[in-house]
Amino acid sequence: MQRLQAEGRLNSTPQPEESVTYAQKLTKEEAKINWQEPADVVARKIRAFNPVPAAWVEWEGKPMKIWAAETVNQKGKAGEVLACHSDGLIVACGENALKITELQPAGSKRMSIQAFAAGRTIEAGTVL
Repeated sequence: MQRLQAEGRLNSTPQPEESVTYAQKLTKEEAKINWQEPADVVARKIRAFNPVPAAWVEWEGKPMKIWAAETVNQKGKAGEVLACHSDGLIVACGENALKITELQPAGSKRMSIQAFAAGRTIEAGTVL
């Protein structure tokens, strides 16, 4: 980019002041995962809210942050845990499912799903 600018091939265009808008600060409530949404939308939101305000779900009455996840082709009732093992925590969404690979339970550090599964479990059928 600097090279293009130095060579005179890059022209800057000022933003028109009448088009400028202000974006409100994201709130924690906006980052709460809605399992009714398609899995690919939820996965994008998890990436978008990382690191602040951090996507989260309620587990055992406390917030659990979700740091990394990917879409998988599985079906179930939205919000229902389909499986929890060292490969991922699979949760059904409105369309497909999400494989959570990194999370942070309340009062704990950020951890991989392998570390989570070594000391805790979420039973299949649990609704988040």
